[in-house]
Amino acid sequence: MKKLVLSLMAVCMTAVMFTSCDPDKPHCWEMTWKTNNTTVTNYVYCSKNDINTKVDELAEQLGVKVTKKRAGNLSEADCLAKNLPDIDIDIDL
Repeated sequence: MKKLVLSLMAVCMTAVMFTSCDPDKPHCWEMTWKTNNTTVTNYVYCSKNDINTKVDELAEQLGVKVTKKRAGNLSEADCLAKNLPDIDIDIDL
């Protein structure tokens, strides 16, 4: 029984590693940096390999530290929509 449980745990952990750590699978990423005492946040939808390149390029261009973190399991459209300003529109029908 103990061997069965350990085998199942190993299979599950391997499956999680291969599905969630695929460096070519795109995800929503939040990039943050400070400029002129203002914190700037930008959301991009790309792979882990691409986000590292984007962070390095942006840091070099701006001369600031750029941090990144996963922004959840958002679709590409929802991820990019986070960059849009919040606008309240009242429509009377």
